[in-house]
Amino acid sequence: MDWILNYIKNVVLFLLVMTVVLNLCPKTEFEKYVRMFAGFLLLLLVMQPLLKLGGQESFFEISPDGIELETVDLQKTSDELERKMIERLEGNYEAE
Repeated sequence: MDWILNYIKNVVLFLLVMTVVLNLCPKTEFEKYVRMFAGFLLLLLVMQPLLKLGGQESFFEISPDGIELETVDLQKTSDELERKMIERLEGNYEAE
């Protein structure tokens, strides 16, 4: 019974946030894209309980371990690029 209350709170909160965002947005040609994106998000939010019943709840979850692993990979790549850049700069400096 608790999940129904949380589900309703999520939908109402989403609608309130989107109402505020749409009211803050100037009336331009981009409003239709914001509305379309909000509609897709609302559709996913409404479908979430149905997907949980079907065993597809992992579609909406983000694993903290996955984010941590990705962060470590990005840090390694960044360190490697920085090292290569320093080597090239040193090589250019020595060539002069």
